[in-house]
Amino acid sequence: MIVIFFFCTTSAQKFKENYVFTVKNNSAGTSFEFPGVLFYDAKNRTKLYTADFGIKDKTKNTTEFETGSFIIISDKSFQYILYSNSENRVIIQDNIQGKNYILEDSPAMKWQLLNETKTLNGTTLHKAVTFFRGRNYTVWYTPESLVKTGPWKFDNLPGLAVEIYDESKDFIWQLKSSEHYTQPIKNPFNDYKGDPLPYKDYPKLRYALSPALEKALQQNPNNKIVEQPRNGLEIKFEWEK
Repeated sequence: MIVIFFFCTTSAQKFKENYVFTVKNNSAGTSFEFPGVLFYDAKNRTKLYTADFGIKDKTKNTTEFETGSFIIISDKSFQYILYSNSENRVIIQDNIQGKNYILEDSPAMKWQLLNETKTLNGTTLHKAVTFFRGRNYTVWYTPESLVKTGPWKFDNLPGLAVEIYDESKDFIWQLKSSEHYTQPIKNPFNDYKGDPLPYKDYPKLRYALSPALEKALQQNPNNKIVEQPRNGLEIKFEWEK
């Protein structure tokens, strides 16, 4: 059940939105839930989103669970961090193939606003859809909130994202609670001394063959596999032809 509290007063400019990110595990016939938190400053259009990954209950002797859409490392926990401001510069900390990376992205989501609504806990939600990096997404949002964004890279919305899912519902974000936030929303990368990697490096980092797998495949003269199956959130990129 989604529990939602909306604050629309103009005196409040900073908000904390608590989400649950559900990932379907097709092979095991179950799903995993991960907490996500969105901090948003409506005045400065500053956004900080974090999601904590890691499976505590190990029911198999393997270190990975193949969801059919996403690989979740069961014996390691990590925090995904996304920060952006009014300059539209998105800095991301992600764990890819067991290593932490800092990347810079410029995601652009173009939403189609539909004339469809539904009521949830007495609040009227509006529907919008978009296609982003290989997946079709539906979002249900409320225009009554001063928050004009959502979790992860979902942005440029006319309201607060309450529920988001892809067309297969392998990935679902649900808002659980909303509250005022009084602390400064700081850039977690202020102390980072290096330059973030361009996001064009992400496909190779995420889907490249491991050295062991690449070596094994070289033994087959008929091998045509050049990368792992693209089964993450982002599977096709606008700079790829």
